[in-house]
Amino acid sequence: MNFKLSRRWMIAVGALLGVVILFYLHSAGLIRPGLLPPSASSGPDARLAQVTAMTVPIEAQVVGSIESRTPVEVSSNVAARVRAVHVRAGQRITAGEILVEMDPSNLDAGVAQARGAVAAAQAEVAKSAADWRRFSALYSRGSATAQERDAAEAAYRSARAHARQAEAAVAAGKSALAYATVRSPMDGVVVDRMAEPGDMAMPGKPLLRVYDTRAVRAALAVPEELLKSIRPGSPVRIEVNAVHREFAATITEIIPAADPATRSVTMRADLPAGAGLQPGMFVRAAFAVGQETVLTIPRGAVQTVGQLSTVRVRTQGSVELRQIALGREIDHRVEVLAGLNGGDLVLLDAAPPANPAVN
Repeated sequence: MNFKLSRRWMIAVGALLGVVILFYLHSAGLIRPGLLPPSASSGPDARLAQVTAMTVPIEAQVVGSIESRTPVEVSSNVAARVRAVHVRAGQRITAGEILVEMDPSNLDAGVAQARGAVAAAQAEVAKSAADWRRFSALYSRGSATAQERDAAEAAYRSARAHARQAEAAVAAGKSALAYATVRSPMDGVVVDRMAEPGDMAMPGKPLLRVYDTRAVRAALAVPEELLKSIRPGSPVRIEVNAVHREFAATITEIIPAADPATRSVTMRADLPAGAGLQPGMFVRAAFAVGQETVLTIPRGAVQTVGQLSTVRVRTQGSVELRQIALGREIDHRVEVLAGLNGGDLVLLDAAPPANPAVN
């Protein structure tokens, strides 16, 4: 019972203190009415601006990442053991630079074997040529039959074919030996190193992944419902926070299939070279998907204190301070989401008196 009585006394004392504080503030002039008193800023010479409607694009925002337009996976054309890898991830490379060297022992042996086959084939050509000449002479004197002469000629031609085949094997061996040294196909940067000395390189197995630094693009994941609003050539703004820059680009490619997991379509836009962009960087993109009409006022009419935005509205014979909600900035104007109506007049000059109340 005593606890309930003490609580009532505390509430009564608090209410009395609140009344005293409000009376003091009113007496000191710290609380003003919502309508501002007449001042120089509200006179006939005050600069006024009208709340006007503007037609602006409706923008959709999507996210994506940067990728290389010419990604290359460097691999070997021959089966050989890796002897040396001369580059690492992040290293810049130039076209023709040696990247990987293979052990050429097996390839050298193959070339030597092919050359031996050429020597044997050439000896067979010489023997069969002599036989053909001998049987041709015997046939002319009637000492050999036409069948024997034709058989000698066929043997000679077969030996020549085998010699050409052996020579081709030598050329193939030399070509394979040249592939033992893997060179860069372009100027770029090594993204990933997937081989080390001692590994077995096989045809088609990637050794390095490189990309061209002069050719990058943004790959954007666009919801499928927006596909009807975007075409190749549509403008798009791309923001890359990693380099603190925004780029104006155009859609260059639309993949004609949606991802069944995300229900999005991949669109690509080329980006300029030399901007410090690298594959994998996160991007945000915005593009127009329609139009809408919004109310706007000049940016100079807005006064901001903390999170509070206000304007001074000219009414009949007075100036009213009004709180408003703002949207995006459009050129030198700002969108008004709430607090004003079309045709309202707002003041642009001199600040209002100190500590006004806000309606």
